[in-house]
Amino acid sequence: MGETVPTWKPTCNPSVSVQLSGRKTSCDGGAFLLRESMDRSGIFERLEQQLQDDRDPARVQHSLISQIRTLIIQHAQGWDDLSDTHLLSEDPVFQLACSDQRSATPLAQQRPSQPTLSRLLNLLAQDANLTALHNALLDLAMWRLSSMRGGKPPPTITLDVDGLPSEWCHEFYYKAESWDKKRRIVLMVSERPDDLFLHHFSWSPAWITRTGMAMRF
Repeated sequence: MGETVPTWKPTCNPSVSVQLSGRKTSCDGGAFLLRESMDRSGIFERLEQQLQDDRDPARVQHSLISQIRTLIIQHAQGWDDLSDTHLLSEDPVFQLACSDQRSATPLAQQRPSQPTLSRLLNLLAQDANLTALHNALLDLAMWRLSSMRGGKPPPTITLDVDGLPSEWCHEFYYKAESWDKKRRIVLMVSERPDDLFLHHFSWSPAWITRTGMAMRF
């Protein structure tokens, strides 16, 4: 209340007024939607129970879950390089969306640094934690498939695992708004060496029969 915000008018179009302020801003508001989806899936509660953390509790500043959340949200928002973490260190959306804390507390806290996240990747690469990640990713895939069926899990699932790169399939029926009836959809998930995130695509066999092309989502 009572704050005077300076304005600037670009010479190319003086009818436009731009307000300038010293407040923190961000272009990554979608991070909150990602956080909401992940919280509803319950994936982090499952990981928190299964991941093994051999760090000294007295020296821990960031929980494993907050760090994993940071990696996933930054990657999903297009910040693929760990060095981007420094650029986002004071981004208010990432501070709030990735933290375990509530209210405005995260805005006064430091985010995990690039070296911290690098050590996280080494920790997750341990055999026990890789198993926990694999189980969690399968749970997440099942949650996604069930959510597309009104909360009901698919009646059958076919897994095809042949070693790295590991690949497996999920089959279910789905009806898009533009389709006249439900169609069989095959979801292919692929795990590749040295990749933290799974690759996936899906297609409709009936649609391929008519067009000779795969439908990707």
